[in-house]
Amino acid sequence: MRLVDADLIEKQFDPDTWQGEMMIAIARGLPTAYDLDKAVDKLIERINPNVDYETGEPCNNWVVDMQNELIGDCIDIVRGGVVNEIN
Repeated sequence: MRLVDADLIEKQFDPDTWQGEMMIAIARGLPTAYDLDKAVDKLIERINPNVDYETGEPCNNWVVDMQNELIGDCIDIVRGGVVNEIN
């Protein structure tokens, strides 16, 4: 499976023709394979200033700071994404 840009696909078809209209409707009806907002929300849920997210145990502030920084980096990576340009 691969992710595609549905907006780019829609631009390839003429909405003034029945074929184009049908293809645009198909592109819009495809399920989202990756929901950025849901992925970021799940990462943010992991951030708890008083608990180690792996063990669930209370932990020292420096441990929390390290794991929150790591999760923050992960959120930046997820939000940034990578676009594979078609040649």
